[in-house]
Amino acid sequence: VTLSCVMQLNPQKLDTPLQRFFYKDSRVLGEPRSSPDYHIPVAGLQDSGSYHCEVQTVTASVWKQSPELKIAVKRIPASQVSLEVQPLGGQVTEGEWLMLSCSLSMGTGPITFSWHREGSRQALRTETQSSQRMVYEIPAATETDTGEYYCMASNGNVPASSQRVKVAVKVPVSPPHLTISAAGTWAAIGDVVVIQCESPRGSPPILYRFHHEGAALGNRTVSSRGPGSLALNVTSERDSGTYSCEADNGMASGPQHSDPFHLSVLGMPSRRALSGIGGGAGSTLALKGCRWQWSALSPAVACSDPNETWQVGTLLGRPPGVGSRHTAAAAGRADGA
Repeated sequence: VTLSCVMQLNPQKLDTPLQRFFYKDSRVLGEPRSSPDYHIPVAGLQDSGSYHCEVQTVTASVWKQSPELKIAVKRIPASQVSLEVQPLGGQVTEGEWLMLSCSLSMGTGPITFSWHREGSRQALRTETQSSQRMVYEIPAATETDTGEYYCMASNGNVPASSQRVKVAVKVPVSPPHLTISAAGTWAAIGDVVVIQCESPRGSPPILYRFHHEGAALGNRTVSSRGPGSLALNVTSERDSGTYSCEADNGMASGPQHSDPFHLSVLGMPSRRALSGIGGGAGSTLALKGCRWQWSALSPAVACSDPNETWQVGTLLGRPPGVGSRHTAAAAGRADGA
């Protein structure tokens, strides 16, 4: 801003030396000067006020005063606010550093910055400084820091808002748990066994891979919380063995593996004509450690202990369960004894 103090002189006295005084709110601004101009290099709010000037000859024989001139310096409103996130793209691994930088292209005076996350009623942080850029840092991001962020800037005028920026805090998968729907560790031929694999922690989508004796059995991708499951039709004793699974959500920590699970498939003994033992037809046998193999045409049960395997044929009615008592028409050891 330049203030000029000009006085009309008599043409015959144009070479008369003059002194000029500039005043703001009735206070003199510096020493008298011969130049008619007073410069304010960078106007600020503090430069608002009433200005006037006085002109006099060196001998003070002539003295003149100008009318007052009011100057109001206003702040340039904050505008063109932007928010930048580091790491770029807003993809951050749990525990890593996260930075949200708020800046503006226009705006003067002290700027009040505030950072916000969608869904949160209160600002995450508010601070005032003279700079046109300010940073909000999260030293160790957690999954709860996932969301949409924006910042606001104001210098006393209407606050200006930045664009929304998405931040996704990715959590590596934890070692998964493998469960099998079989009773205990046994399954019978004809059963449908459901194998489930689930990691307690980890950002979706999660790819679950299933293995049997180290060979790939199949895979499932889960796009939300919950287990991946695979149905296994037990067709032969070859389905016995060690089962395992692994979970992978593509993060640097790599796939995580479950503990192994051993499944035994119980096969039926050979069906021979068996002579009665321990009682005749219609007698009651106490069978322990048995698994039922049931079909409409050939109901049967196989029972195992460390020494003997028993087979019961021609069951009278559908068996109620393992360890129960049931009446059979004939019974004998599998070796025919």
